[in-house]
Amino acid sequence: MDEQKLKELETALYKEGSCAVIEVTNGICNRRIDDKIKEAKDDKKFIEAVTFEEFPVTTGIFFFRQGAMSDTNYKDIDYACQIPEYIKDMAKEALARTVLRAQNSDQKKLAYHLIWHMENGDKLEDLLYAEKRHPSQLEDAEKKYANTLAAVKGTFLEEYAGLLTARAIKQAKIYVAFKYGKLRKRLGLPPRKPIHYKGSGDIDLIIAAPEKEIVTGLTNQKYFDCKKTE
Repeated sequence: MDEQKLKELETALYKEGSCAVIEVTNGICNRRIDDKIKEAKDDKKFIEAVTFEEFPVTTGIFFFRQGAMSDTNYKDIDYACQIPEYIKDMAKEALARTVLRAQNSDQKKLAYHLIWHMENGDKLEDLLYAEKRHPSQLEDAEKKYANTLAAVKGTFLEEYAGLLTARAIKQAKIYVAFKYGKLRKRLGLPPRKPIHYKGSGDIDLIIAAPEKEIVTGLTNQKYFDCKKTE
């Protein structure tokens, strides 16, 4: 499966001549952003290994929170983009895809639960970003729910980012949660060191499209509040 996915990716990259690798986060604290920047840089190395550095690779981070960005230095990536609100129909589709990627019944039930609440008029942001408490303050049942919500939210954000990008860049070939840990050795790359919840290695979002279309899409203010880093 990994080899087949790699072949499909190679075909798309050579057809389009450029791509973007995007890491997605709902946090804006400096440490979390620093980790995501490291991941985006690592993602770029993987793509360069696949294409023998023949094509330009754009790097970026998507933030799913309102409010000011942290004062992190973004110079090591090309774009930092905020997505301040969810488009309802797209959010429901992303949750439906989250159901299909659920790793257990609790995650699947929670994703369905979020869809039900949205259909009954509840605001998704309020459901995903309820006030947090320190783990030491939580009962066991609350900890279990918090962990399930974190997993569902992570998958949902990746799927939503993919759908939103597909709408912004019409002809792009998009890969969500592209797992490449087992391919690293064959490409001559060192093992990826897990960062927080990362495992053997995956890229949240790969966008295969002409470079001009990537830039136009990422700077489309209808979908993104995106800034080119210096």
